[in-house]
Amino acid sequence: MCNNRKPIRKSVATLFSAALVIAGLTGGTVLASAAESESVTIQETPRQTSTVPATPSSDDDADDAPAEATKPAPPQQPRQESTTKSPSTKKKSEKSSSPSATTQESETAEEEDDTEVEPEETEATITVHVGGNQSGLAGASLRLYTGGESGPSSAVSGAWAQCTSNGSGTCSFTIPDTHPATDDYEQGENYDQRFWVVQESAPSGWYANATVGLSSETPYRFRTGPALRAGASYSSGSDFMRTQGSSGTWQNSRANPSASLNCRPGADIALVLDRSGAAGNFTAAAEAMKRRLAGTNSTVTVLDGDLGQTAQGSYDLAIVVGAGAKASSFADVEQTIRSANAVKAQGTRILAVRMGSSSTANLRAIAGSQTSSSVSYTGADVHTIGLGRLPMLLDSVADQLACETTVQVTQKLSAYGQHAATAGSGWTFSLEATHAAVAPEATQQTGEQGTVSYTLDLDSAKATGLTLNSMLTDQQQADGWVAKDSTCEVNGTKAASGKATAELKIARGDRVECTFHAVQTLDPALKISKQAWGTENIGGLADAPEIPRGSSISAGTTVTWTYLVTNTGETPLDDVVVTDSQLPDDAITCPRNTLAVGESMTCTASGAVTADH
Repeated sequence: MCNNRKPIRKSVATLFSAALVIAGLTGGTVLASAAESESVTIQETPRQTSTVPATPSSDDDADDAPAEATKPAPPQQPRQESTTKSPSTKKKSEKSSSPSATTQESETAEEEDDTEVEPEETEATITVHVGGNQSGLAGASLRLYTGGESGPSSAVSGAWAQCTSNGSGTCSFTIPDTHPATDDYEQGENYDQRFWVVQESAPSGWYANATVGLSSETPYRFRTGPALRAGASYSSGSDFMRTQGSSGTWQNSRANPSASLNCRPGADIALVLDRSGAAGNFTAAAEAMKRRLAGTNSTVTVLDGDLGQTAQGSYDLAIVVGAGAKASSFADVEQTIRSANAVKAQGTRILAVRMGSSSTANLRAIAGSQTSSSVSYTGADVHTIGLGRLPMLLDSVADQLACETTVQVTQKLSAYGQHAATAGSGWTFSLEATHAAVAPEATQQTGEQGTVSYTLDLDSAKATGLTLNSMLTDQQQADGWVAKDSTCEVNGTKAASGKATAELKIARGDRVECTFHAVQTLDPALKISKQAWGTENIGGLADAPEIPRGSSISAGTTVTWTYLVTNTGETPLDDVVVTDSQLPDDAITCPRNTLAVGESMTCTASGAVTADH
């Protein structure tokens, strides 16, 4: 008989069912019962002292002595949940307990719960380098878009999908939910997701480029690479932009500096021939501009090459001819933009001249968005002109620098029945201007190109009146030519309109272009000769005698009349109808209703003679 008894311990058990059966304990009291996965405390009451009647069996380890109760263990605190949860991170499988677990099951079953298990790393970083000159550009706003290979479709709305470049030009996106799937949680929704990077805005003094010219006008945006995984960083310089033909730097363009050339003697001009595109007769045009500015203290420097060397000097205006050719890669365009930005940073305004097949998008990226198709320099960033018109544009720039005003007049003609075309030689114009010397002379005739040109030296900087007249010769008027209309533009802006005369105001340095339009009008005319014949019907005309004019015929006698109709005008006639006031409207019959110039036809009618005849 053994009276030694082990103390019965207090225990904390995790219940997986609504009630727990405890084997081998008597007088046990369950202080709380809980739903599945809650923690409860079970207080066990010690047995009372008793005498054991016989020697216990060898496998009876129970101690019947009174047990000394130990202090209850403090209740287990519930697990604290994280204040931030990543989506899709629950355990992928859960075991459910039976409705009534046995003691053995409660002692041997693994403890499980359904609280979320979060991955240690959920975020990846995408970094884009934004460029200005040769360094980074701050303040550019980029956003991520969804979309497939064809391009972006929808902007991602989360704040993490937008970034603004810092002082070093770095723009970083922190992408959440990029973790892979494991046994404990599901894959993040942005794992290996591909986004499009699109520029939303540029900082003040800069502008973004929506497209550039490669083999065609190509959107300037880039798609991230095929991998996007938690804990990794991806850079435009190595992981996506560079793999698409870019330098890896998202290039912005500097705004074109303003530069007024009006009456600027002493201005420094750079003429840059970029041989990547068509340039026409560049050398002759450059030499003509030099001669035009001789004596004005202005300089013209001719540079053969790209814009890079222009940044090494100081110029008021850089006229870039032949630039903007379609590039083979984004990197080529980005390098040209950087060179142009360096030129603009010196305060030099760029005038890009588009000729031939140059890309409008590339020229916009180099110079700016203001465009013009005029050969008069209007202050636009890009001028689109024909290959043979470069001298006229350079002459316009020289006019503004030299404080001289030029007037060019073009004669257009619309011959009868034809479309308008430029006239040839022999059309006369006269010009009158107050307070200005006119050269070469006030009255001129057009040459083979159908144009005349004037140069005006104004007495002062004040605006002065100018009158242009189209002077048709007597022969031109006899040929049917009349003045139809005229229009004039001053520095590319419509300034006047009229017919044979145009009146407008001009100032120093203005370039005036006027077009006069003459049309040829031809007068129609008909001659009708009427004769009477002594026959009752047309069939007898061959043998019928003519009834002389003034003859006396009895009333009621039936006769036949003939009408010889001749086109004596200057134009063919259609829908010809002959009527006689002494006959019904439909009494006269004609063989046709058209007459060419000088052509004749005979119309006939038969009827009874009345007193009116």
